[in-house]
Amino acid sequence: MAFGPGDLPALRARVAAFAADFLAGDRLDDLVLVAHELAANVIRHGGGRGRLRLWWERGRAVCRVSDSGPGVSGTVPYGSDPPSPGMPGGRGLWIAQRLSVLRIDTGPAGTTVTATILPN
Repeated sequence: MAFGPGDLPALRARVAAFAADFLAGDRLDDLVLVAHELAANVIRHGGGRGRLRLWWERGRAVCRVSDSGPGVSGTVPYGSDPPSPGMPGGRGLWIAQRLSVLRIDTGPAGTTVTATILPN
């Protein structure tokens, strides 16, 4: 699914519809939230437009969000502690990391984030 500003409600609905066949309860909600946060990051930081792919692989839901923005500069915020209250941003990736297994590939041609969610 291609997306841009204004598409987040439709994106969440499509993710929920896809995942309803594989996930339930909190894990379904987790996938929808992860997809939303990653897509929102693309809109805010990755050039405004991106692409979302979803698939089911070996009993896991996989969500991949890509953009063609400038790439992530500096250190990607990882860790178990949330970003400090004074830090602008960084919470979307932190949330995604807490709810999924996250992989970030970034460079000057864009960023791809792949989140894998295990079923209940």
